[in-house]
Amino acid sequence: MFSIAAEFEDKPVPLWQYLSLAGAASGAYHGYRRNDSVGWAIGWAFLGGAFPVITIPVSLAQGYGKRK
Repeated sequence: MFSIAAEFEDKPVPLWQYLSLAGAASGAYHGYRRNDSVGWAIGWAFLGGAFPVITIPVSLAQGYGKRK
């Protein structure tokens, strides 16, 4: 019997995927709280998922969720 789940059962998840997930989540929060806009939340989430090592420090430098 063939199972798609069996192919991925024992493979470890790369660290980059965890960083991307964390970057997207923190970017969405920061973008929404800082600008009170869903559009900014989507933009920050996208960039946070693509470039987590850049967007997480930038959001922290901006005050993580503090308004402008």
